[in-house]
Amino acid sequence: MSVGQTIKHRTRALRGLVTEGIGRTTRNRRLQRQGRTDRVLGDAATQFTAILKERRRALRAGWQGPDTEARTEELRLALRQYREIAERLLRMSEPAAQ
Repeated sequence: MSVGQTIKHRTRALRGLVTEGIGRTTRNRRLQRQGRTDRVLGDAATQFTAILKERRRALRAGWQGPDTEARTEELRLALRQYREIAERLLRMSEPAAQ
């Protein structure tokens, strides 16, 4: 995850925390929900990118290992998992059917 992405995700989480706090103070349920949503999305994005970064590191380590034939199946499975993740992300980014 790049520094810019990290800052963006953490900023969203912090903004959500502040908005939620203001909503709680003013007893504004809409602000509380909005803040909670921003906080959760920011945290989830941070965790998601960290997981993908670790998967990429593990995949690259497999390519650089001395016994590449033994790791072929592991790499095939890892690539399948990447494809499944990408397909899920694409489905999530599609606009909801109305």
